[in-house]
Amino acid sequence: MAAPGDWPVVITDRCADACAAVFGLAGRQQARAWLEGRVARRALVTRQLPAPVAGLRSRSGYFAVVDQVLVLPLAADDRGRAQWIATNSVAIPG
Repeated sequence: MAAPGDWPVVITDRCADACAAVFGLAGRQQARAWLEGRVARRALVTRQLPAPVAGLRSRSGYFAVVDQVLVLPLAADDRGRAQWIATNSVAIPG
């Protein structure tokens, strides 16, 4: 089984909607495509957050940090699959 840092990240509707609102994207589908591309190539799954968002919480204690501009709080898959569920999208200030 792959280590948690290597699990794929599933983008939820809530996460895509939040990303669209934060970054001014046209809607859920555009935001999902934008996120999926960046998460696949550049996301770091970690428990350590950049200082500006250090108090952010997730159900699992893990986050996907993308390009040091975006944090996705992660939850474990409720069916036990080796994948993360991105529950929200938070811009890193600065």
